[in-house]
Amino acid sequence: GFVFAVSESLWAGLPVLTVAGDKISNRIGSNLCLHSPSRVLIARNIEDYIFILRHIARHPQTIQSIKLQLVGAREQSPLYNIKYYAEDWTSVLRMAASAPEMHIIRSTQDNLKQ
Repeated sequence: GFVFAVSESLWAGLPVLTVAGDKISNRIGSNLCLHSPSRVLIARNIEDYIFILRHIARHPQTIQSIKLQLVGAREQSPLYNIKYYAEDWTSVLRMAASAPEMHIIRSTQDNLKQ
């Protein structure tokens, strides 16, 4: 849920405010925002988060500017480069198909026959 919510929000032009941290949700949120115009909305800690939130509340033009940048950057963003993703995924599948059978798979198959 969370990853898709952040990704879809950015795609729709909705800025995302997140806090960097050790939890997987923090890392994913920060990483997605890092590769978008929302990177200015990555707080280092809760105090930064509150500071940014207050700034946004007092300066709504900041969010409007980020929204416009998100929509404009959508076509160039590596997050949404479908052609690159498809080519990369195809490459991974070809490598997997051409890789020699792994020993562990053969061992498992041999054990199942017994």
